[in-house]
Amino acid sequence: MPEKTVQYALMHARKALETFSPEDALRSTKTALAFLDAEWEGDRAVEGELRAQQAAAHRMAGTTGRAIEQYDAAAAIFERQGHVPQAIELKLAAAETAWQARRSDETKRRVEAGIESSRSAGQDESLRKFLHLAATVANMGGDYARGAAYLEEAERLAEADVAAPAEEIPNGGRLIVAMINPVAATDPA
Repeated sequence: MPEKTVQYALMHARKALETFSPEDALRSTKTALAFLDAEWEGDRAVEGELRAQQAAAHRMAGTTGRAIEQYDAAAAIFERQGHVPQAIELKLAAAETAWQARRSDETKRRVEAGIESSRSAGQDESLRKFLHLAATVANMGGDYARGAAYLEEAERLAEADVAAPAEEIPNGGRLIVAMINPVAATDPA
């Protein structure tokens, strides 16, 4: 029974966030977290997912301090479980939230730590996002040389990703569209 409650609460929190209802998402995640006590036999990464949803709800509601705390808690859980890519994404979200809250010193500290963890984990996409945020913070702080260096490194990473050929889109086919009103002409000219 607790597994289903947690599963449905997580699904409800996601749907609530999609419909811009942070209060409903917070209520759902609090209910689910009540079931995740010491007797929980399921995957502990579920707690990380719940805390990440809770952090997103706090961010949407404008309580950035609580959002950062929950992002940190979720990242720590994912790191303990060995899910490093998810932990890095949550650290990025915490840095972006700190920047949104105009906490430039905290953002700078979080971005520098995130750059190092992204490099060590080989997460190029997250590293590129951290570098862009770092360049913004550096430029806003008047350190234009450091900002340019961050942007240059981000561009190098982007060029390395572009080198892979994109999947080709097939030509032709048939498009079927439902129309409310009848269409008299079938020729586009």
